[in-house]
Formats: sequence, structure tokens, C-alpha cells
Amino acid sequence: MRECYEEIGCQVRPLGNKVLMLEGPSNVTLPDDYLERYWPPSQGRFGLHIYEVIDITSLSVSEPSRPNKRYLYIPCRLVGHPKTTHAALEITYMTPSEALELKLKGTIKLMPTTSIVLALLELGVFRI
Repeated sequence: MRECYEEIGCQVRPLGNKVLMLEGPSNVTLPDDYLERYWPPSQGRFGLHIYEVIDITSLSVSEPSRPNKRYLYIPCRLVGHPKTTHAALEITYMTPSEALELKLKGTIKLMPTTSIVLALLELGVFRI
């Protein structure tokens, strides 16, 4: 919620109880073609990452195993209208498939973990 407010000056509300947890190496240590190298995901793993859909009401806080990083993706609805802020000079809306297609064409750059999440959405592993 804080990130959205910082990035686009807009409040958000969670859509439900399910979140996607992704744990593994930090983006700074991963190659840009991480998605392509480890495709397809299988049985809760994607390359060096594990992923799991969990119920936020049963979420317990624990430290990820070192040197891993834990990412939680929470589907939210915008409350109000996004604004252009210093953190977001341009706002573009696109579907996961559109973003992945542009990434594969080299038109845009996505963080490796963002690419994984978009691919999991496209595969129906995690639904919004």
C-alpha cells in the first residue's frame, strides 16, 4: 500500500485473501533473461525461486533463508486516480501477456521477478 502511494500517489485496497509469495535471489543478482532460461515453471519452482499461493489470513512472518529475498504480491484495486509522481513519470496499463510480449521483443525491460509473476498469472497459477 505504501509503495503504491509513493509510486503513483494513489491508495489501494486488497481484492481478497490470496497472495503470491516468491522467494529466491534478489533481482540485482539475476540476469535479464532469467524467465527465458528457466522456462517453464514446475511444481512450485521457477529456476532458483520457489512460489506459493497463500491465504493472507494465515500468513506468518518469518525470515527467508539467506541470502534469499521474499516477495509478496497482493492483488489490489486502485482507490482514486493514479497520478504522475517523481517515482512514476509515465503510467501505462497493459495485461500480463502484453507486458511479457514487449519484454520478449526487447521493447521494455522488466525486473526478473516481475516477469515470473506475470508468467504465473498467464499460466493461471495465480489469479486476480
